[in-house]
Amino acid sequence: MPFSLVVKHPGIILDACSAIVVHASDRFSEVIAALPVQVSIPEYILTEELGTLDLRLPIAAGMLTKLDLEGDEEALSALHFGTDPRMHAGEAVCVALAVHRNLAVATDDASAISFLNERLPSIQVITSAEIVRNWADSANPVDVSDAINQIYKNDGYVPHVWHPLRSWWMGQR
Repeated sequence: MPFSLVVKHPGIILDACSAIVVHASDRFSEVIAALPVQVSIPEYILTEELGTLDLRLPIAAGMLTKLDLEGDEEALSALHFGTDPRMHAGEAVCVALAVHRNLAVATDDASAISFLNERLPSIQVITSAEIVRNWADSANPVDVSDAINQIYKNDGYVPHVWHPLRSWWMGQR
């Protein structure tokens, strides 16, 4: 059955864990290009949390946009969200940008998802499994299986047992 990812915001902002998972597929650009909205990543995550992960090509190609906190409101929001023990600095920056720029947040971090669902239910949470599943409908099934196996091999990611796409994901391996 086809999967339809409905994004309720004009864009998606990736946190570090989602960027790492999607990149681990070895098909980052293809997967991101299949999304129905613009995809962004905070400059903070690019410089402070991704280590040697290189996203220059999708940025140069316009598939991925770098965002930075602008103005006191966004910076204060990031600081405020960062005081919650469930949030790391990169996630706090993502959430601040999402709140002020009307973006969905892509994350797999259970604590960040809990924070968003509890404190900011109007912000849509999208997981890496949903991002990959969205791409899978337009991809060759062998490529999908390969991408999911690469994600597991390169990152160890498998959707949580509570994730609605877990059985689909495991069936692709």
